[in-house]
Amino acid sequence: MDFEQFKEELASSVKEIMYSKYGMDVEVEARTMEKMNSSYEALTVKPEDSIIGVNLNATALYQQYEKGMYVLMSNSKM
Repeated sequence: MDFEQFKEELASSVKEIMYSKYGMDVEVEARTMEKMNSSYEALTVKPEDSIIGVNLNATALYQQYEKGMYVLMSNSKM
């Protein structure tokens, strides 16, 4: 699975898990996060109609996935 497909599946899984476990509809938006001397691809997760959310470091999660580590996805074991 390439990185773009991984981000899409991760976003879908986050939405599904948040709704099934907590009854919460969330927005998931892909963006590039800029840090002091680096940047990474992130998924910003926030409740609908909210301005506050959290960022999941999709770059780091994909690197772990490539190393064979388990990444929780609702549709499959990745």
